[in-house]
Amino acid sequence: MAALTRAGSQGLLIRSGRALEQLVDVDVVIFDKTGTLTEGHPSVVHFAIFDSDGSLSEVVSDARRRELLQLSTSLEQGLNHPIAKAIRDSAEQERLMLLNVTPGITGLDEVLSHNQGPNNFARKF
Repeated sequence: MAALTRAGSQGLLIRSGRALEQLVDVDVVIFDKTGTLTEGHPSVVHFAIFDSDGSLSEVVSDARRRELLQLSTSLEQGLNHPIAKAIRDSAEQERLMLLNVTPGITGLDEVLSHNQGPNNFARKF
């Protein structure tokens, strides 16, 4: 447990103690061309909404992008993974206020009831 905590403080995300133990047998590590596996600092760069068939649903206006970022950040508050942090950092840069969220589906419904416009994307989760 201490090794996983220390690795996390250095920006290395290891899913389990077993995964860490298996590193002793690793001879080669291959990273993708974007560097996301080596840097570990994800950030929000674009919003898109897709239909259930995977096709692009709508072009996201700046107002809609801010609404999605506010909703996403509100749902991610209190979570400690790198993607949640990236979403929170993006909202913080834009000084967006978080919505009140309670645990579970009730919290999701509460957040959605405070937002205007289509919100079917969040209900799919």
